[in-house]
Amino acid sequence: QAAAAFWIHKKRREAGNKEKAGHDKDKALEFASVKYPGRPNTQGLIFVMDRSVGNLLEQTPPFLVAVWLHALAASPNEAAFFGWIWLLLRAAYPVAFAHPSMPR
Repeated sequence: QAAAAFWIHKKRREAGNKEKAGHDKDKALEFASVKYPGRPNTQGLIFVMDRSVGNLLEQTPPFLVAVWLHALAASPNEAAFFGWIWLLLRAAYPVAFAHPSMPR
């Protein structure tokens, strides 16, 4: 999904640059408008919170299955270490996601 959004963003940006050649460029095409079409506001704290929870719900089941399988097949201690790292990264995700989308 993200790779397709990056590709579409690139193509639309290139098409926009060709159309605006020689004209004053009003506003650059935002990646969020491509990745989240139809959403009126892709900036601000509410959007960051919404996407943080959405990402958590999308990524938790595959991670838990993987960490449990690793604990059963390889090492419970390593699985616990990976779990703690994952928790730290989950806590940092909203901050990292908010950085480019928050108004300056």
